[in-house]
Amino acid sequence: MRLIVPVAWACWAILLGALLVLAALDARTGRTPEVGAGAGVAALGAGFALLIGVGALLYWFASRQSTAGVVGVAVVLGWSTIVLVAGPVQGAFESWQYDRDQARVGDFLVPALQPMAGAIEARDCATLTSLLAGQPAPAGEDRAGHDLLAYAVLAVRDREGDPACVRAILESGASPDATRMPGGSDLLNYLIIDGRPPARETLLLLLAHGADPNALDPSTGAAPLRSAGASLEVVRALVEAGADVDYVPPSGTPALLGFVAQQHWEAAVYLVEEGADIEWSRDGLSLDYYLRSWKDGVYGAQPEGWDELREALAVRGKTIPR
Repeated sequence: MRLIVPVAWACWAILLGALLVLAALDARTGRTPEVGAGAGVAALGAGFALLIGVGALLYWFASRQSTAGVVGVAVVLGWSTIVLVAGPVQGAFESWQYDRDQARVGDFLVPALQPMAGAIEARDCATLTSLLAGQPAPAGEDRAGHDLLAYAVLAVRDREGDPACVRAILESGASPDATRMPGGSDLLNYLIIDGRPPARETLLLLLAHGADPNALDPSTGAAPLRSAGASLEVVRALVEAGADVDYVPPSGTPALLGFVAQQHWEAAVYLVEEGADIEWSRDGLSLDYYLRSWKDGVYGAQPEGWDELREALAVRGKTIPR
């Protein structure tokens, strides 16, 4: 009791202080965080009333030496305090961790790489080309684990970077398959989730300079083709570079089924025309299953593109009823 009562009152005081801070913010701005304009006064009033009631209970139980009552109130106050403090503390830690990790990206230890990284960050690809002088970039990584090519690819995906900087590094002799992102991913799988034009242009550059179209993502085992259906241009480039159109990841379906499921009709028709397996089936999932589901309106109205795929399949000798 001698320890629990002071701890409970300390938690009560912390909660009271938090309510007072929120009241001051509401008085100044007319808006209480996470409550919103117009609701602050009522919410704060309820909070104060509840806290006063809990304080009265604590005083009453303590004055009567009720161990069970004091412990019960202390648990409620302690839990409320932890919830109040844990959120901001966790948020502050995650923010600090993010800022720390971001500070490592582009911070190259090799002096010759520092101005090159600066040119990439500034989107000054002409200066980068001049600094490279037709030679491969010096070996070295930033503190996050990126070599110069990986940093340029990251800049395209995450920092509005310029694909021309990736081109400059590739044309100076860098090999796409010799570079890995810090998490172990190859450059194609790292970029394929970004459907914006700069990422698409960079993907085509990497393929043109020999990137492996069948590289497997270390986390999912998927190949780039499976995630490329939104862009027929990228699908075509991957297939022309040698992508296995029938590859099935450990837990998933071939690219053709994925394209049909996601309504990437042009890409699906292209794979059919390129000879993709149209008879693959596992656990009830097959091309027939998805096509009939669309036809019968299981996923809504029969989508535009269904008939084009049906016609492409008919050329291969597979009939899907209208």
